[in-house]
Amino acid sequence: MADKADKKHWHDWLALGISLLSLAIAGITAYRNVFFQRDDVRFVAGDSLEVARNENDEFRIEEDQEFTFINSGNRQAVITEIYGTLVLVTDSNAQCANRLAKNIFLNANKIVLKSGEIQLLRAKVVKDYPWEKGKDGLYFRETKMPSVTYIVCIEFYVTTPDSSSVRLVQPLYELAPGKSPVELFNKEEPIKVMQRTRLGFD
Repeated sequence: MADKADKKHWHDWLALGISLLSLAIAGITAYRNVFFQRDDVRFVAGDSLEVARNENDEFRIEEDQEFTFINSGNRQAVITEIYGTLVLVTDSNAQCANRLAKNIFLNANKIVLKSGEIQLLRAKVVKDYPWEKGKDGLYFRETKMPSVTYIVCIEFYVTTPDSSSVRLVQPLYELAPGKSPVELFNKEEPIKVMQRTRLGFD
């Protein structure tokens, strides 16, 4: 009889321990999700805004574009105002901050990234100066300043629920005369757009 009582007592303690452990895990999870606001947005560039340049200084870009965004944070984020630029390199250290640029406008709508979500954004390059419609994309030819180097850049904004925005400007490719495009990012890894953790209710 005593053995049965001891066994039941041990089972009660085990059940209590499991309950307390479950409660602790739930509390830690709630604490992290409620009290800590974590923003972690990344961008997978892939072949986005890849511009080809031939020996005649003619530039071509595909009309259809795809952009992949990842939200590993615990809050939603909004991606807005996405577009590209073809930047004339006058200062090799400035990259996208060089002042002379040709726009690559996109007809992209804003997207809302939920927590833990991956979204593919499809957009088309808009036919706008200096780009002209061709058989297999959009074109323009450099005639005023041949034999100069360009950099393709992408720019967009990320906004989180507290209305704070982050502007990403990322160089993607270098287009030197007579050379193949040189990637200025690592295609194997997503580009970090926003990574921050802050205490909520402050």
